[in-house]
Amino acid sequence: MSRPNLRKVKKITLRDPNPSNDASIAGEQQTQGQASGESIHQSIERESSAHLTPLQSGQLEDLASISDDDEFGFISTLDTGDGDAGPAYTDNDNQLHEILKDAAADAELSCLENEIPVEEDPEIDEDPGPMDTQATMPILEDESSEAIPHSRAKAYDQMDQFLMSLALWCEHTGISRQQYQSLREILQNLTDIKPLKLMPTGLSTLKKRCRSQFPILPIRQKALSVIPKKMPTLSDADKRLAQAALRTNMYFQDPIALISTLVKSPIFRKKLHIGMAELVDNPRELWQSWSWGSSIKYSSGEFAYYRNGEPIFPSDFVLYQCRNADCPCNKDPMNHDHLGRVQFVGRDKRSNPLAENAIALRIQPVYRFMPTFYGGKLSHLNPQHHPNEVLALESQGTFVLAGNILSRVDVYLDYGFNMENSGYELPNAQYFMRRVLTLKSGTLEARPLNMSTPLRGELEIAAYGREVLKQTFSDGKKVISLPYQLFIDGFGLYRNMYRSLMGFYMIPAGMKSTERAKRNNVYTITFGPHGTNFPDVIEALEPGLALLDKGIDVDIPSEGVTRVISSCLCFLGDMPQQNANAGIKGPTATRSCRSCMVSENQRHDMDFDTMTEGRYHFRILQQREKINSTETQALKQSLCKEYGMAEEQTALLKICPSLNLVTFFPSDPCHSEFSGISKLAHYLLVSVILTPHGQKEYCKLLQRFPFRRRWARLQSPLTHLESYQLQEHARASIIIPLLLRCYMTQEWINPAVQRMMPVTFKDHSGRSTKDLIVRVYAGIARSNSVLTSQSPAQFTSAGLREIITTARQDLQSLIDAAASAVETTHPAGTRAGSRAASITSARPSPVPIELPALDSYAKETGVPIAENFDSKKKTKAIRSFKNRPNMHVGIHYPAQANEYAIPNNCNVLIGEDKHREYKKLVQRTNKRDVEKVLLMQESFRRTLLLLLEEAFADSEPSLTQYISNLYEHCPTLFADLLRLNTDLHEDEFEAPDAEGKDIAGEYSPNLWAQQSAGKMVSVLGIPNARLSVLPNLHPFLQKLRYAYKEDWDKPSVVEPGSTAIRFYKNITFSLGDQRIKLMVDDLIEYTHGTSSAIGQITSIFIHELHTTQRVFFSVIPALEMMRDRVLDLPIVQVDLGGNNYTIIGLPAIEKPSLYAVPISEALDASGNLVFSGRDSGTFLLCTWDVSFL
Repeated sequence: MSRPNLRKVKKITLRDPNPSNDASIAGEQQTQGQASGESIHQSIERESSAHLTPLQSGQLEDLASISDDDEFGFISTLDTGDGDAGPAYTDNDNQLHEILKDAAADAELSCLENEIPVEEDPEIDEDPGPMDTQATMPILEDESSEAIPHSRAKAYDQMDQFLMSLALWCEHTGISRQQYQSLREILQNLTDIKPLKLMPTGLSTLKKRCRSQFPILPIRQKALSVIPKKMPTLSDADKRLAQAALRTNMYFQDPIALISTLVKSPIFRKKLHIGMAELVDNPRELWQSWSWGSSIKYSSGEFAYYRNGEPIFPSDFVLYQCRNADCPCNKDPMNHDHLGRVQFVGRDKRSNPLAENAIALRIQPVYRFMPTFYGGKLSHLNPQHHPNEVLALESQGTFVLAGNILSRVDVYLDYGFNMENSGYELPNAQYFMRRVLTLKSGTLEARPLNMSTPLRGELEIAAYGREVLKQTFSDGKKVISLPYQLFIDGFGLYRNMYRSLMGFYMIPAGMKSTERAKRNNVYTITFGPHGTNFPDVIEALEPGLALLDKGIDVDIPSEGVTRVISSCLCFLGDMPQQNANAGIKGPTATRSCRSCMVSENQRHDMDFDTMTEGRYHFRILQQREKINSTETQALKQSLCKEYGMAEEQTALLKICPSLNLVTFFPSDPCHSEFSGISKLAHYLLVSVILTPHGQKEYCKLLQRFPFRRRWARLQSPLTHLESYQLQEHARASIIIPLLLRCYMTQEWINPAVQRMMPVTFKDHSGRSTKDLIVRVYAGIARSNSVLTSQSPAQFTSAGLREIITTARQDLQSLIDAAASAVETTHPAGTRAGSRAASITSARPSPVPIELPALDSYAKETGVPIAENFDSKKKTKAIRSFKNRPNMHVGIHYPAQANEYAIPNNCNVLIGEDKHREYKKLVQRTNKRDVEKVLLMQESFRRTLLLLLEEAFADSEPSLTQYISNLYEHCPTLFADLLRLNTDLHEDEFEAPDAEGKDIAGEYSPNLWAQQSAGKMVSVLGIPNARLSVLPNLHPFLQKLRYAYKEDWDKPSVVEPGSTAIRFYKNITFSLGDQRIKLMVDDLIEYTHGTSSAIGQITSIFIHELHTTQRVFFSVIPALEMMRDRVLDLPIVQVDLGGNNYTIIGLPAIEKPSLYAVPISEALDASGNLVFSGRDSGTFLLCTWDVSFL
């Protein structure tokens, strides 16, 4: 390849010892080695012997002789870093290759030139000034425009040939700052010019050679049949031709190798919760949930034990003593013991535990036959209560210690019993259970056992057998349980569905929620090929995943042979995919709910009886058996429609034999609430509720209203609502009620809506229509907060249901008002109605209803909407919003919270984020064998990351050390390649005024914008920043000593030291797994003594004591004045005029940067809150919180 004829510039040195100083003059460019008489050759030899590893020195000679032909054609398309763009960058890589070789050649020339004394540069003008363009070229003389300044280099600042060619290559390829930093680190790591001369010409050769150095996690393949019907681009003739012959390869990560390698990493194991469940006051993580505590397999072999040494399994029926000291069971346990069932086993971590760190068991009461039980009402059961029959009481239980358990009792569970059974035969057992009891509104009701949810331990015993489970966990080996969530979802690889793949991603359930939300902790198993059958894909994965479900033995360094059991805790996916996973018909079917038998016309009913009409695991199996026994296809389809079930049973039972067909397929609250309920409500607001004037004012204020820090502004919902992403709907759901509460007037509201609202809102309690509208959107925000926040306020199941159903019922009343308003405002056939029926608009002006809004929902509701239709159809379309699946799913979230700690533990955001990553990466391939290419790329990155996490320290010690050293020299490269920068809250500034190296604590604080001490000392009421001049009992010093004692655990601070305190305006620091930013004037929640408080930061300062710096805040407490009558949010006030501040240390911060809207103390004439400036001491404190990526 020919190079441009560049003017050769005489080189003085091999490289600048301080490369960041681009303007260093020639006289300062000699290296320290040369100054001492050492030649360049000697310097290179010395540095090479000190830094070159055996891996480099033993293999570099062979690098130039490697053939440029790639043995595997697809390898050349792989991308090992974000800066490598595959085939599209081949010429660019050749150019870089030539640049580096030229640099190596020039380096040899420089070695000779450095032996010749260099003359001093002539005197030059230090500031030649701007370039005289008139002397070199004619310019436009136009006073209406001006030239953009262009700065020319000075005479002594000319670039050499290497830097010039590298800069031109960077201009051409458009690499980012981070990619340039990676390249700079690599080049600076060179201690010898030999590697540059030995660089292979072909990029594929370099990549192949690189991959051959690593023990890459194995990828497997299996041929699958392609279903022609799933390939819409084929003609009918091609489909018939391909019916028997078309096959494709499926590539998948070997799950055995993946899990075996992961558990060998001490860093990976450190991220996991390993062991039994934890019993806590306010569960947040999956190992604190019912799903973990009711399982045998997730316990890592940690059990409570019977008195005979046998393990107590969840679902066991036991005799036990209660904790009531006056109960006869504690005086004569042999004759007055209690019968119960173990539902949950966990270590007691509550604030008031039964015993410190003891194992607690939740026992469900089980009752034997007693004629007088519950006033004799059970004698009226049909069939009658049998003397051997036991009955479990649902929704009640008590916690006891393992020592209170006396023995296990065998009870036969009769799931075949049904109230309508004829010819029913009693089980032949000492005890049997065929019915359960439920207390509803003070009345005890009985229903068949097959209409109850089985415990996970029960299903595990049924799938594997009790003896097998005992042997698995009690054969003397250490056990590690590694349950995972399996995300399954189809996505269009090229942002359309013409090449759709089915992504299978494994997410370790034992990690904290913040860790599960990182891409590096989402493990790709496979991409189901386009056009293949889902059961065929599962069948290919079955051998590996089924074996992990039973357990494998892994030799872990320093741990010995360990049994690893990795089984699925639940499956994740959006609503259509989860229905397919569970074997239920899709969202447009008459019965599409995975948890109950609600029909499409009942979805609006928030009081629907989900217990009587619920779906239950064993009942579904019975219905499936009935479907499979039908003689005709027509009857089979009829039964499937009646039950709302797919024609085939889910294939996922093959990889998870103990799954529950109901609870293992939770709903995603982020999609249902943000893209569903919140989007729908926003459409109603901007399309029907607001007048044109209201729309204009609302959109204008949306650009000025204060948002939570780091929240981006929203585009105009009048023109861009349909293009909002999920996170934008989330932000809007919180902002809307606050904005409306501060600014909305009656003039904003459509008069027709105002007339209809008193009718549709049955219990409006004399509230104005304005307040009712704000209440609707406040209810949605509150519901979103409890469902999608990772740390919602603690609620009972009934309290959570109340919040969710109230928000939806109010929204339905608003939908009815909007539908009636459309119908009465523009009757069909009138000119106004015809004009209103033109749904789309050529300009972004307000319209009654926009086509995208109704059209997108029409696809889900099945209600066709034409571009021009009358008001009756529009009214029907709006009313149909009430019967959307997302409206109904809300009543099932309390049960999901009971199973998985909080509903948001089952969101699919990180899985969809992984989709986006692959959609981006596929653009760097040659579009052939993309599943294989992407999976190989993922496997390579995963191997490299596991090397850094010491998973290969025992089998590959030299390579592990080599990669660790390389990471130290090229951190930017590895951060970019392995996506180590997963923190979404990066520092916003590049050069902090004070870094955290010398600051105490694990918070890594950085401080910016140093403030004048002269101005800030008045805030603290001290004369100057040198504390040594203050009296020993000065109030400031007393507060500082208290903060040292309580927050920094330094109780003996007497002398404040002579170093002046320094003030800053901003600070960023690490809190848990997040990077937090705080500023002066922020409101925070902090610990003060033994309680929590809210206050406003008035200063941020550093105090140095015995050479150690610590961060402190002065905070003025904020006191709650009242709660807003419409939003039900606290209004707090800060006394800015007084000197009643508190000093706290950085460790006291609990919840930083609370979302507070400054308001005036008085309402305006419309009864609205009045938005004020930041100097206001009164704030509307928004406690609603939502989580999204």
